[in-house]
Amino acid sequence: MYDLDGVTVLRRFTIGAGETMLSNELNLLISSNVNGAYTFTVKVKPSLPGPVTPLNTPITSKLFIWVPTVEATDYTLWWGETTDILDRMVHTGFTNADPLAIEPSVSLVPPTITLEPLWIAGSPVNSIPAFEPEFDTTFKVKLLIGAVDYTAYMVLDPAPSGEGHNNFHFTIFVRKGTLTIEKRLKAGSTMEENQTFLFLVIGPTGTYQVALQGEASKTIVGLKLGTYTVKELTDWSFRYEVDNITVEPSGAALPDTVADGKKVQLTVPNHDLKVIFINRKTTDKWLSGDSYAVNLQGQADYTVDRREEEDGS
Repeated sequence: MYDLDGVTVLRRFTIGAGETMLSNELNLLISSNVNGAYTFTVKVKPSLPGPVTPLNTPITSKLFIWVPTVEATDYTLWWGETTDILDRMVHTGFTNADPLAIEPSVSLVPPTITLEPLWIAGSPVNSIPAFEPEFDTTFKVKLLIGAVDYTAYMVLDPAPSGEGHNNFHFTIFVRKGTLTIEKRLKAGSTMEENQTFLFLVIGPTGTYQVALQGEASKTIVGLKLGTYTVKELTDWSFRYEVDNITVEPSGAALPDTVADGKKVQLTVPNHDLKVIFINRKTTDKWLSGDSYAVNLQGQADYTVDRREEEDGS
């Protein structure tokens, strides 16, 4: 047993073979979670015969409890990326609130600390080492020593998102990509009033239909990283043929051939894409010279009139 300086030996106890009994006070001391002064007794019953000199000198010792410290960090990724949730929690050591606390000897083996993420809100956890969230997700830190939950006794340095909050400690933020479709008309072509162009977008997050009126643009937001096919439905705007398609940035365009469209790759460097469709007007007429229609309006009345004439009426 050492004095408060951690060096001076007050008493040495040698527990030999035989029956040993520790007082209830010592049992309480072993399970304590706070600093404090404790008195305990040790009784030893020798296993060998011979005279025994009792020792009843009272000794008061002060116990300092060192508690684990943990640092939590936020993280930001793009939808479609993964992260290890355990990387957001780091056991940084042990601390004691009392400035007079003696640091444990280097020969003292510290307890094994286990940290677990406790989900609070956001995307369900599909995997801890390869978590792929769709939405911002918050967690608490759970600390175990062995199988015992010591979360209430740890000293936590929360992430910036968790500062001032008791219900969560860190957040994994999710960013999402965008895809803009823009319609332009080739120089020299004219745009009819109220002319509409339709587009189809197919990708990891589903299928989208986009309608543009005239030279305009629309942006699809909340997209996951991956490959997207963007094409114009030219049957709808048959008088305007696709003359050229460009992608910004150009490095996002894939070499795949798509009729009246492009295949693009949404990535972390290229997370905001634009596909520009340039059309040229091929005719000013709605119908060609080969187009015709059979007009049956009034045919029934005309037949009835002829029958009446044949009957002489």
